[in-house]
Parts: sequence; C-alpha cells; structure tokens
Amino acid sequence: MRPTCDLAGFSLAPKQSDTIPTGIARLAAVRAGQQDCYERIAFDFKDENLPAYRIMTASPPFSGTSDIPIPVNGTGFIKVHFDGTKARHPELGAYTGPNVISPGFAAIKEIHLIDDFEAVVIWVIGLDKERSFRVGTLSNPTRIYIDVAT
Repeated sequence: MRPTCDLAGFSLAPKQSDTIPTGIARLAAVRAGQQDCYERIAFDFKDENLPAYRIMTASPPFSGTSDIPIPVNGTGFIKVHFDGTKARHPELGAYTGPNVISPGFAAIKEIHLIDDFEAVVIWVIGLDKERSFRVGTLSNPTRIYIDVAT
C-alpha cells in the first residue's frame, strides 16, 4: 500500500536562489536516492560555498557552449543552472564522477552534465514524464537537493 504523501512545496514553477555566492562553489558529488513519495537528486559541494541556482522545467534540444545537441533520456526534463560553480576542474579538487548518471528509478531516468564553462554548470534531469518538484539546501555536506514527486 502506498503511503500518504505530503507534497507541499512541489510544483512545476521555476525555483531560484536569492543569495549571492561568496566564492566559487566546487561541485564534489551528484547523488540520487528514493523515498516513499519522491526521488531525490543531491548536488554536494566542497566547503560551505553554495552557487546561485535556477531550476526549471525545460524542453530539448539541450546543448552546452559548443551548441552541439546533447540527447537526454526522458520525456519530461528539469534544467539545473548553477552560477559561480566549477565541476570538472581536478586542480580545484572538484567533481570526478560520471557526466551521465542513470539511477534506474521509476521517475528519474538520467542526470546529464550539459555544460561546465566560465563558472556556469548546467545539468539536465531526464524524467519518465513531466513531474512536479521542490528544491532545498542542506549542510554536512553542503548541498542543493531536488525532490521529484513520484
């Protein structure tokens, strides 16, 4: 039997931070997990710096600075735009994980790094269909999470 879910705060509306970064946020890890009523993607950052973010539903095609289309598995999409962030920069001790994460969940089909250029990092989350979501921040480790309603 499915548990009763409180989906307060979930919507299709864009979410963005209202803070100004105090330094460059270094992406450390991208993780995905499942709960009873949602699936979560967490973007972990080194130190305590969090980037400014804009997170919204989006439509393909997706491309980075090269303008070459990058396919993302799914039929619904959430675009994650971080300002003041470095991902693929080994000299900074930043993210060394995969560019494409396929967690094998019901809702989240793929998490794809689209761009990492001039302190802007863009990921696209491919979903099985358009779904509402919420965004929040946590510490220990410093992270931004996105919960996708299931």
